[in-house]
Amino acid sequence: MRYALLTIQSLNNPFTYIEAENTFQLDIRINTDLSRGSSSVFRAESLSAGDRLLGFVTAPIQEIRYAFKVTEINGTVITLSKELESKYGVSSERIHDLNHPLYMSVIQGNPNEVGKLFEVEESFFNRVETEMVEPFLTVDQVRENGQVYESPTEDPKEHHLAHNRIIFGSPGTGKSFELEGERKAYFGSNYERVTFHPNYSYGQFVGTYKPKPISGTNDITYELVPGPLLRLLAKALKFENRNYVLVVEEINRANTAAVFGDIFQLLDRNDDGESEYKIMVSEEVKTYLNEKAHYTLENNELFLPDNFYIWATMNTADQGVTPMDSAFKRRFDFEYIGIDDNQDEIEGITVTIPTFGAIDWNTFRVKLNEFLLSNVRNMKEDKLIGPFFIKEAILKDEHRFKEAFKNKLLMYLSEDVLKTNKSVLFNKTAPSFSKILEIYKKESADESIFSEGFLNFLQINTNQE
Repeated sequence: MRYALLTIQSLNNPFTYIEAENTFQLDIRINTDLSRGSSSVFRAESLSAGDRLLGFVTAPIQEIRYAFKVTEINGTVITLSKELESKYGVSSERIHDLNHPLYMSVIQGNPNEVGKLFEVEESFFNRVETEMVEPFLTVDQVRENGQVYESPTEDPKEHHLAHNRIIFGSPGTGKSFELEGERKAYFGSNYERVTFHPNYSYGQFVGTYKPKPISGTNDITYELVPGPLLRLLAKALKFENRNYVLVVEEINRANTAAVFGDIFQLLDRNDDGESEYKIMVSEEVKTYLNEKAHYTLENNELFLPDNFYIWATMNTADQGVTPMDSAFKRRFDFEYIGIDDNQDEIEGITVTIPTFGAIDWNTFRVKLNEFLLSNVRNMKEDKLIGPFFIKEAILKDEHRFKEAFKNKLLMYLSEDVLKTNKSVLFNKTAPSFSKILEIYKKESADESIFSEGFLNFLQINTNQE
């Protein structure tokens, strides 16, 4: 792949200036016939499909404002696909700082001469492309390819946030809610999200090889299909002044040691946030990063840069989770969300509890938690009920709450919290979840699904408040 700078006429040029909120692709044909004189030194035969060009708009603008890709060559005519158009051009002064010989050729030569081609290094192309994109990060939203992209409002480096981070706590404490808020603030749309599960694998997470038919033959080849980690890493390597986060939900529901594999070695970070140690990767991974990020790995050694973050959530109360080994844990910063830390987010919501009546949701679950801690032997805090155990929208809908109370809360309390000692909380005539539901469906004022002990505790404590 070759990289070059193409000079473009500033007046009556075929490239339409656009705002930051809109980008689009346009095929542009440039006649490179040498009969037009010495200024037409741009030769089609010097390029190949896939080569990339920067578009320098001549005087009086004198800025690089475009990035193109060569898609086709037909004689003396080339077809370019416009990859990027930025109103934040890279000025001639900046070109002087980045590449003085190029500046002398373009500006000090004949700044009005158009259709000239100047070969540049890959590193220069990438630096210029990054600088054309970076100003978009100060805009509230950037529309690109029909999608709305959020811009971050904070810098995680300025706040010294951990690069490897796990938020954990009881069910419904708002772990994902909190992480999502921070993702928007610190990374905007620069992220990918994945949810681990027992069958999740290294190939799905990092990348795997899949067969691909060879066109025109009966043969097949194998190509690398990147996973979310490799896809996002390519972006982080390409745009070094942007921060990226890989959000992993339910990180302990998969075998983390197997899913991360050799990436585990990269989780050790130095003081700047870059991997302390590197790992050798295949030629295919190196080629993928070169094509997608225009980044060449030295000695095929992969690392996590300081603008690449891995943030995760973990629920230790779930059944079927896979314990993490201590070596893996040491490479992450753990942050605990207390059972009531986010209850202010859903204040003042009244729900109706069968055979008890109307009560504030937070009051009910706080008293329920207190009762469980006081009356259930070896009650673990991560089994308690958080404010988001039932979603806010459901809490505000009487019919939906009734169904969630029965099918979600009662089942969790019966089958997960009180497997062998249901009578502590539930009516002693209901030794199983099916019996609890039978009483619940009767909706009788004379028979409660709850034990007398809990109802008395709830009545006394709510009256005192």
